[in-house]
Amino acid sequence: MTVATQSISISAPSFRGLNNQQTGALLSMEWASEALNCAFDQQGRLGSRKGWIKANTTAISGAPDILRVHELILDNGISTIISAGGNKLYSGTTAPADKTGTSITTPTGSKWKFVNLNGDVIAAQEGHHPIFWDGGVGNFERLYDKQTLRANSTAYSVGDVVRVAGAAGTVYWHCTTGGTTAAADPGLSTTVGAATVDGTVTWTTRAFPVNGNTALSAFGRLWITDDNETTIYYSDLLQPWKFSGGTAGSLSLVSVWTHGMDTITALTEYNGRLVIFGRKSITLYQGADTPSTMTKEEQITDTGCIARDTVQHVGAMLLFLSDSGLHSLERAIQAGSLPFFDLSKNVRNGVEALIAAESDTLNGITSVYHEPEGFYLLTFISSGNTYCFDVKYPLEDGSLRTTTWSGIAPRGMISTRDRKLYMGFSGGFLGYYSGYTDNAATYGLTYFTAWSDLSAHAGSRELAGLLLERIKIPKRVGVVVQAPSGATLTLKIQYDYFGDVLTGISSSSYGTNVAEFNVSEFNVAEFSGGDARGSLSFPGRGSGKVLRIGLSYTSVSDKISFQQINMLAKIGRQAV
Repeated sequence: MTVATQSISISAPSFRGLNNQQTGALLSMEWASEALNCAFDQQGRLGSRKGWIKANTTAISGAPDILRVHELILDNGISTIISAGGNKLYSGTTAPADKTGTSITTPTGSKWKFVNLNGDVIAAQEGHHPIFWDGGVGNFERLYDKQTLRANSTAYSVGDVVRVAGAAGTVYWHCTTGGTTAAADPGLSTTVGAATVDGTVTWTTRAFPVNGNTALSAFGRLWITDDNETTIYYSDLLQPWKFSGGTAGSLSLVSVWTHGMDTITALTEYNGRLVIFGRKSITLYQGADTPSTMTKEEQITDTGCIARDTVQHVGAMLLFLSDSGLHSLERAIQAGSLPFFDLSKNVRNGVEALIAAESDTLNGITSVYHEPEGFYLLTFISSGNTYCFDVKYPLEDGSLRTTTWSGIAPRGMISTRDRKLYMGFSGGFLGYYSGYTDNAATYGLTYFTAWSDLSAHAGSRELAGLLLERIKIPKRVGVVVQAPSGATLTLKIQYDYFGDVLTGISSSSYGTNVAEFNVSEFNVAEFSGGDARGSLSFPGRGSGKVLRIGLSYTSVSDKISFQQINMLAKIGRQAV
């Protein structure tokens, strides 16, 4: 028996975002089964992401992939963009200038960790000496070379540190007995821990931290790892080159990790605490403003950070990528506990698959939090895929609404003080997130609701009961959108999981529901006029017990947002 035509309305379709964890289950159309090149606008509606515009119209020489982007804030408040690609370092955006220079060992990679301290930018990367640049006309230099050269017949006090000309940069000399140096260099020992008498001065040889992969600027000092990623060196206050004397020192995690050995993957500050991420642990220290007396406050095991550049501060949350997805570390001060929230629980399988496919897990995954858009982007460089996590409106369980991006393929990313989102791209280009085309090229948006029997969208209990078990025969589908002039949309309907994707045919202008239909296999609905809210009417095709509705769109000049889907459908016989 066929029931009279019923009206079914889905407000704010897929406002909960992508759900790939329950692809075989029936969900409401509040979820999306596909959301490619989509983002959530400030009103919480699903729609198109923005694109990018070149910052430098002429490619950097050699057309390198720009793998890291950073903002240096100088002491005078001036901002400079730093980028790295093709084993070189650059400053500026419209015409990036090569700042690599010859004072540093030629880089063999471009996945630097940049931090700012006291007007300088300092960078660390596995297998490299830490380097710095002061933002001036010169180039990057070894951080080691900020130390004073030893001088003959010169007075030194306990705690002073020096280097000698031509040193490899792996050791320096710490004054442990003050006095005056000899008239000639006695030949300072390069053996770590050895003492050398120089006139009335005694120098003790210390190791300079080299080849470490991560660094942090916090509590007025530099924190940097060594080459085995088990020890953190912290500098003297505002002297990032001085790692002994004064208030400088080091912290070995070997005896701190309670569940066997780990490696340090990232460092950050959170709520006045030093946070040390390992691959399988997280250790928090309190009192890090005085490192010599700081104490371990808490240690979490079996969860850690696998990718250095995924750590981001997002409001009260601290986000990071673990083996099992995107997590948030929030400090519950009153309860004294550390709850974890799996922010990617609705797309966990997809995230885990991209982690497994990434050739360089530690440094090949990047992220950015961009407050003006209210999202956290997680990019997998090898595959060119990006997950967009909306942080404006978390779901009830704390997870984040998610979409996926392709085509745009950013590498390094930075959200700047002037609220721009800069991105590094292949081909030697810097760009910024703006407009609705990718470097003047259109991109495709594809969106499908979750599979549904529509019972969750029935206006009455009686209708919900009918929709649960019966065949649905859509006669007409209406879509309310906000879209620019000339936007072209395609409606798609698929039935019973494995059916063909059927498309309808419609043409509509703003303010009307008038449409002409023909038998063409492909449906388009075209807008005229300016950017506005419009209602498009499509003829329904096909039938089935469960269905999902999709829309595809090619970007033009402005965003498109989906506001409502309305359906007139006959309720047919009982499904077998």
